[in-house]
Formats: sequence, structure tokens, C-alpha cells
Amino acid sequence: MTPFPVAQICVVALALLVAVSCPLGAQEAGGVVTGTGGVGDEEAVTQYQLADGLLKRRFHDMAEAEFRAFLERHGGHALAPAAAYGLVQCLHRQGRADEAVAQIQAFRARWPTDALASRLTLVQGDILLQQGKVAEAASCFDALLQDADVGTREAAEYFAAQCQEKQGDAPGATAGYERLAARPFVPESPYRAYAALALAAYREASAAEAAAGLFDRLAAEGNVPEDVREEALFRRARLAFAAKDWDSVIERAGRLVLLAPESRFAAVAARLRVRAALEAGRPKQAAALAEEWRQRHPAPDLELDALDGPARLAAEDFAGALACFERVIAGLPAGGDPHRRALHGRLACLLRMGRYAEVGPAAEEFLKRYAEDDLAADVLYFQGIAAQETGRHDAAAAALDRAVTAVAGRRDWIYFEDACVRLAAALEKTGKLREAAASYRQLAAGKDADTAARLLLQAAEWLQKAGDTDGAAAEFAKVFNQAKAGTGERRIAALRLARLEIGREQPAQAEKVLVQYLGDAPQAERGDAMLLLGYAQSRQARYPEAVATFRAFLDTPQPARLAAEGRYMLALTHLEAGQDDEAFALLTGLWQLPAETRPVFSRPVLLRLQEVAFQRNQYAVSEQIGRHLMESGTGEDAWQARLRLAETLMALNRHDEAAALLDETVDPTASRATPPPEPLVQDAWALLGEIALGKGERGRAYHAFEKSLARPGTSARTTVRGRWGKAKVLSDEGRAADALRHAVSAFVVGDDPVYTPRAMLLAIELLAGQGRLDEARATWEELGRRYPAVAEQNRGQPFVLRLTSPAMP
Repeated sequence: MTPFPVAQICVVALALLVAVSCPLGAQEAGGVVTGTGGVGDEEAVTQYQLADGLLKRRFHDMAEAEFRAFLERHGGHALAPAAAYGLVQCLHRQGRADEAVAQIQAFRARWPTDALASRLTLVQGDILLQQGKVAEAASCFDALLQDADVGTREAAEYFAAQCQEKQGDAPGATAGYERLAARPFVPESPYRAYAALALAAYREASAAEAAAGLFDRLAAEGNVPEDVREEALFRRARLAFAAKDWDSVIERAGRLVLLAPESRFAAVAARLRVRAALEAGRPKQAAALAEEWRQRHPAPDLELDALDGPARLAAEDFAGALACFERVIAGLPAGGDPHRRALHGRLACLLRMGRYAEVGPAAEEFLKRYAEDDLAADVLYFQGIAAQETGRHDAAAAALDRAVTAVAGRRDWIYFEDACVRLAAALEKTGKLREAAASYRQLAAGKDADTAARLLLQAAEWLQKAGDTDGAAAEFAKVFNQAKAGTGERRIAALRLARLEIGREQPAQAEKVLVQYLGDAPQAERGDAMLLLGYAQSRQARYPEAVATFRAFLDTPQPARLAAEGRYMLALTHLEAGQDDEAFALLTGLWQLPAETRPVFSRPVLLRLQEVAFQRNQYAVSEQIGRHLMESGTGEDAWQARLRLAETLMALNRHDEAAALLDETVDPTASRATPPPEPLVQDAWALLGEIALGKGERGRAYHAFEKSLARPGTSARTTVRGRWGKAKVLSDEGRAADALRHAVSAFVVGDDPVYTPRAMLLAIELLAGQGRLDEARATWEELGRRYPAVAEQNRGQPFVLRLTSPAMP
């Protein structure tokens, strides 16, 4: 049996002494005849009333002096026994036990039959009990169990039960308390209520429901001492707290605070209400209850601050919370739980208030005192956030890494997930992408399949950015193999892994992943995978299969943008397979689409399309593409597009526009972001020469053709064109021998479908003009073999008709 609290024994003992010390009142004393002729009666009564009043007000030393003076001056008065009894009480309450016992013995010797003798026995028993002389005390109380006075008798019963409790006789003590508690509460016997309180206190741990009933009875019924009622209310509220009946705690503790605001339990009850509201998840109510108590009791209360701070923090009253925490830090000694929690709370407030510069020093103060504390991880986390918010990513990464390490992967830490995510972000900012990926992998461990998949996808992305394609592929593969079929994570992993494998020149591996994915993918989510599958097959030069895959994709309903992407990839496959007609038809159609549905054409593909359109005399398409490439880029491909556009304009007889484009290309003083490569400059000179030749400006043309051949590394076409151009100018000027040399060198050194046959025809004409018919005929035969279509078109030329050799084609 748990002993009744020592503090309560003292309270009970004092209550007993007050209850049973019932000295004669003034009216009763006024009628006593003392034998002194009545002269001192009024003085004696007055002195007695003074002493008794001092005793009741607990001025024990002053009351003692008055009782002693009374006994010295009025020892024979009828109030003398009561004064002697009062003197014993004063000594007892001052802790002067030996003197009290001596006065009790003197009382018994002088007034052995006085009714107060039994009450003194109670006092003596109480003294012995407090001295630990339990058996002697029990004897005193047992002697009074049959006393005629109900108050004295039941006080003896109560103390006898306490003695039994101290002697280890729990059943006997409990039985004694139960007998008293079973009786109605009456004014003349306060110990029934005290026994009920003791019994309820004993039952709190083992029979909470029974204890609650007794506490409720003590709180509700009459004739219960106020200190008992107050303690019963408090203990009942505490029982409700243990049962997590938060509303009941707030209501019961509130009654105590309202009814007895000066009670020794009131402040504790007020704090209990705040705790209950916090536990109930109602921080605003908790803060309001704390404020309500402060309005009534404005004196500093650090224990209340220690509760009010977290309440205000949770209610987002950061300034109010910070003030509470600061008071606790300043007022309570370091090393205690309230102090460390206040340091922790202050950090949280500073962080939420955006006072990041103050977080670092406050965190260091905490870590200096409580480096190994279980809240250290929180503090490091706060420190990391503050560093992150101020752009100090190295410091953020260091603090967050220490925080995660401190909890040793404990996933029940409230900040674990956010700390890992923030750590990864800080590491990414500092270029430590592999470490960022490791943070996500750590976070994924132990998570459910869907969450783990999302985190591993992020880890794979960081690894891919770090250039660790093997690591990224492994993470993507893990997600693909472990995620549930039909989930977005599995789809993303399949597509990302396939793209990665294709980028690693492993299209067969990519195809394997995609085929596996398509085996159970919903129809609505197959589109991207089919496009990638076709591309993987194309990369393996399995063009018929790739074409079939793309056509199967296009045969199913697709969003306009995705369908256009499929047609684009089909066109590229036709290009790679050498099926230019099919490719050109698809690409030309796609190019005409509105920008919002047109696929993104790569610049190499646009250059190819521009060239094919030019070759097929679709000059409008060629011009449109050329201008787009020029306007959307500044690199070499933009210069290539400019030259092709110039050729297109030349074919459209818009020579001045073409010349303007070419002049800017060859002008070394022109302002441009990226200068054209030298081979393209030489190509431009060749085109300028052709334009000038068409205008009859032979000098300018010859200069341009010479410039096109001025540097090594000239393209084959420009070499042929430049030499043909020079030969043409020389021929037009009548310098046949020089012209023939350049014409022959043109078709001997190069093979261009436009300018090589031109050079050959010019050479044939020059040779025939010089009468060198055999050489002319041989050249004609070579033309017929190399360019039969051109030979057929020029068969009727006069210089050809002169070649009548049977060998002539």
C-alpha cells in the first residue's frame, strides 16, 4: 500500500488539532467563578481570548507567551485546562516535541479527569508518529478508540489506520479508512473526509474508477474541509489527465482554480489545464488558459512559462512564445529539462520569425550545453534551415548531415524526412550530387513502395546529373522492378531507364525494358514507351521494325502533340533507312503545323530538310526553314542555313537578297556573335562569284571565285564550283587555254552533281573549239558515264554535234 503523502499527514494533524481544540467561548467563560472574588474574571477571559486568537492565526510563539502568562496569573481559573492545552499545541506546532510532551504530562498530573486529556493523547500520538515511534503512537490512538467524543474517537481511528499503514498492515489500514469513509460527512468529525481522501489516494494506481468516485464525492458533498475538497478536485483532475480525458481535466482543474484561487493546488491545477489543452492539440486554448491564470496571478511563474511557450509556439504566436522561453532560460538553472526545452523552443521561434542570423549563435549555445541530448538533432536541423535560407549551403549541408547522423536513421524523428530532403538540396547546391542521391536513398529505406519509388527516382536523377550513369541506371532499374504495375513511378522509371540506356549506346537493353513495361502498361500510358521502343529499334538499324512500331503508335488515338512527335520520329527512321521521299513528305507536313502542335525539330534535321526541299525545287519550304534557322541560332548551323538560303534566293532570281546575305558572311568587319567558319566563308565567296557571273561582272566574279579557293580545307563542292567559275570567266574573256586548264581540274578533282558536269561540258566545248575532238569525245563519254541525265539533256548542243565519233553515246 502506498503511504499517504507525508505532507498530507502534517496537514491532517494540524486539522485535527484545530478541530478538537474547542476552547470555551467568551460567553461560556464569562460565567465561570474562579474563586478570586471575580475581580480577575474579565481580565482572564480577555487574555485567554487573545492567546486563542493568536493560536488560530498561527502566531505560535506569541500565543505561547500569552498562554504561559495566563497560567502564571490565572492558574486556578476554569479556563486554565484550555490554556494548558493551547500551550501544548503551540509547542507542538513549533516542533518542540519534548517540551510539548512535558506539558502533556503536567496536564495529566494536574487535571487527570479533564475532558481535554483525551485530546492531549491525540497530540502525544501525533508527536510520536512524527518521531517514527509508530508502535507507541498506535498505543495512544488505540486508547481513544472507545472515547465518548465522536471527533476524538474518529481522529484516533484515522491515525491508528496511518500507524497500521506504516507498520506494513495495508489491509488493516485500508479497512480503517473504509470504515470512516463509509460514514456521512458531518461537521463534528472531519476525519471521515480525510479518510476518504487517503483511501482514494491509495486506490488511484490500482482502482482508478473507485478512486474517481471518492474524489467526486469529496468535491460534491457538504461538511468537507476546504483543503480536502481542493485536493480531491486536483487529484480527480489528475486522474482524468492520466485517462487522457482532456476536457474533463480542463473542467475539473478549472473549478479548483475558480473556487480556490489561493489554494496550494491552484497554480498546479492551472498548469495542468494548460498541459491538457496542449495534449488535446488545442494550443490556442492552452495559451488562453495560461493567460487567464496570469491575469489573476501576475506574479512570475516559470513553470507556467515552460508550458505556455510551447502552446504559443504551436499557435504561431512566435513573439509571445519567445518571451516565455526567454524568461525560462533566464530564470531556471541550466541542466534541467525546462531549461533545455526552452533553449530548443527559442530556436524554433527565431526560425519561424525569420531571424536567421540569431539562430546560429542560439544553436551553438544549446549544443555547447546539451551536445548529446535527444533534442540536439532538432537544433542542428534548425541551424541547417537557417543556413539554407541565407544561402550558406555548405553550412546547411554540414548541420543537416549532423542532424541526420545524430538520429542514426531513426525514422520516427519528426523532422527526418524534411531533413533528408533539405540535406539533398543543400548538397545539390554545393555540387555534391552523389551525396544528395545518397540522402534520398537513405530516406527511401523503410518507406512504403510508392514513397520509396518517388525518392529513388530523385536519387537516380541526381546520379544522372553527376554523370554516374551506372548508378542512375541501377536506381531506375530498382524502381522499375519494385514499383507496382500501372503506377506513375514505374512508368517514369521505365522511360528514364530506356532513355539512359539509349544514351549509353545500349538500345537493345532499352528495348528489353520497354517491352517488359508495355506488357502490363495501361493503354492510356503506352504512348511514350512505344515512341522510345521505335527509337531503340531504329538505333539498332532495325528500320522495318521501328517503322512498324511507329505506325502502330500512330494507329491508336493520341493527343495532337504526341501524334506529331510520332510522325517526326517515323520520318527520322525513314531518313536513316535512306527512304528520303517518305521522310521528306512527313517532315514537310509537320513543318507546316501550328507551333503549339509542331514537334521540336533538331537543327541537323532542319538543315537536312532545307537541303532536300531545295533539291526538290520546293523553294518556299527551303526559304522558310532557312530563315527560321538563322533567326533562332548563331552557331555554325545558322551560317550553313544562311548559305543554303542564299542559294534558294538565287534559284528564285532574287540575286540582290542573296548577295546581301553572302556579303555579311564574307565581311570580316561585320558585327556578329559567332563568326562563320572559314570553309563556309569560302563557300559564300563561291556563291558571290556565281551571282556576279550571272550579272556579267566577270572581274568581280573571278575575284570571288579566287577567294573561294584561297585557303586549304575548302569543301569539295566549293572547290569544283570555284574552278568551274574561274574557267567560265576566262572562257567568256576568250582565254581558252587558261579556261580549259581550270575546267579540267574542276571535274578531275571533284564530283559534284551540279558543277562537275558543268565543268565537263565547258571543257568539251573548249576542246572542240580548239579542234581537239578526240579529247573532247573522251570527255563526252566520261560525262555520259558519270552523269547520263546531263549528257542526254545536252546532246543537241552544237559543240556536241561536232563530235561524230561512233564511240559517241
